[in-house]
Amino acid sequence: MTPDFQARREDGAALLTTIFFVAVLSALSVTVGVMTVNNVGNAARDRQGTSALALSEAGVAQAVSYMRSGQQSIKNLRCAPNCGTANPWGEEPASVDGDAAPAQTVTLATGEQYQVWIEPISPLDVSTFTPGIYRVHSIGTSSGNPGNRTVQVDLEVSPFKYPLAVYADTVQPGGTGSIFNESLFSTGCIFKRDKINFGSGLDVVYGIPPAAHTSKVITDSQGSGSNCPDNDKDNIHRATHSQWAGNGCNSKYPYDQDKLGKSPVGAPCFQAAGGANPAYPQTSLVPSEDWLRETYDFQLEGLTAEQLELLKSSAIEQGFYFTSTTAIPNVLKSASTAAAYPNPILFYDLQGSAVGGTVDLNDLGSSYTRSWPLSGSASTCDGRAAFIIVKNGNVRMNSNTTLVASVFALGPDPYGQVSKLNGTAQLIGTLYGRTVDLTGTGDIKLDECFVENPPGQALEVRVTDFVEVDRPVAP
Repeated sequence: MTPDFQARREDGAALLTTIFFVAVLSALSVTVGVMTVNNVGNAARDRQGTSALALSEAGVAQAVSYMRSGQQSIKNLRCAPNCGTANPWGEEPASVDGDAAPAQTVTLATGEQYQVWIEPISPLDVSTFTPGIYRVHSIGTSSGNPGNRTVQVDLEVSPFKYPLAVYADTVQPGGTGSIFNESLFSTGCIFKRDKINFGSGLDVVYGIPPAAHTSKVITDSQGSGSNCPDNDKDNIHRATHSQWAGNGCNSKYPYDQDKLGKSPVGAPCFQAAGGANPAYPQTSLVPSEDWLRETYDFQLEGLTAEQLELLKSSAIEQGFYFTSTTAIPNVLKSASTAAAYPNPILFYDLQGSAVGGTVDLNDLGSSYTRSWPLSGSASTCDGRAAFIIVKNGNVRMNSNTTLVASVFALGPDPYGQVSKLNGTAQLIGTLYGRTVDLTGTGDIKLDECFVENPPGQALEVRVTDFVEVDRPVAP
């Protein structure tokens, strides 16, 4: 082989090697380019997906806010999923059911959008404290080259377990006022039982004859504070009482229960079905505060610390949180200006020189009033009611007014006094205080309309299940 031929052969091999490396580098460049383009596309899709997910979660947040707006809003979901324009919150979007009626839709200035609707799974029953389950469907759509994300969230909605009744540590009756369609509960002394009239209707909440129930003593005697001895001759469950019927039964107060009662109670207080009296109660004994709480299913403290914080936040948001005044806000004194606040939360957390002050509820009577009784389905049952909390102060209502409200005079002692309900004053709702003075002429009443329409701020909304529908979880 000549040197020239050897040189030409080596030159050809070098050329082939060069071409091979150029081809490899070209392929790598193309691969890098494709990967870069794909990565950019994936990043854009990820951004769109993340944006769409955030939008769908925003829809869920709006649905929670809707549920908290009040029981009337929840009632308006009964037509779901075909509520149409009457209530877009209960209407499936056209992309789901093919109807022309729109779901609740929010479009942002950027072109991003979410559609949300609420499906009742099991309805809330406030009167039995039975939680409701509501399924929120939310579709978020990003802008530009749009991406969709769908989430499904189950919400458990339950009412605060405050007493739907009249409650006080100490009860001082008198006068001519009455309690209608609700019961009286206490963990202290109930004096002057012969001055308490419950009317003839049943307790709206429990479906039983209204009566007095305490873990201490019920007596016809006059008294005050916590001094109600067991050996008082006028205690209703002692043989010395004029209406004593034996075996834990007082024939004048056959449905009352206290710590001196008996279990089981004898006739004529309890009779089998078809007897002279309803077959209730089988016991006149309240063995403990825990028994009272568990049997009638409410919080003896009225409102828990967590619930008070939620209500305080709502009052601050509405502009009705006060520490230095007991005045009713002017905006709530007129029916026209109060129309914007169907369920105001008034929170009086009295401090400094305001401690011991008295909140006069009379000025609310022209804005939060209605006829009584109303059923939950009555056309005039609009759910308007005030929710009033007073700490370190007292409450009174003593003029010719009718007020629809939940009232909490929380104390602590010596505060939390509810003064005389005079001047034929009427409270439609619930009353909770450290001491309740019933020596006036006012009435306290309850009806289905009130019980079925708690303010949205007094509802607990809890997420029980969260699913990204377009990313199902493998079994």
